Amino acid sequence: MEPRAFFVAGRPAHGEGELTVTHPYDGRPVGRTTLATPDQVEAAVAAAAAARKSTGEPIATCPGADGGVSAATARTMAAAS
Repeated sequence: MEPRAFFVAGRPAHGEGELTVTHPYDGRPVGRTTLATPDQVEAAVAAAAAARKSTGEPIATCPGADGGVSAATARTMAAAS
């Protein structure tokens, strides 16, 4: 099963490493994708911030593994507010 792309700023992308997506009921593999790199995450946040500025819609946030976001991401989100 080939890894499926995820999207960054509306464009398909592949990251580093792979993740097997499993069915929540029986655990069987149902797909594969790759993990976004830190640069891809920053690009996605920047694109969301730019979209928020143009539409006025709220930006969703997701804490990182350490419970926070990177300094660059925080600056991007603050600039969009």
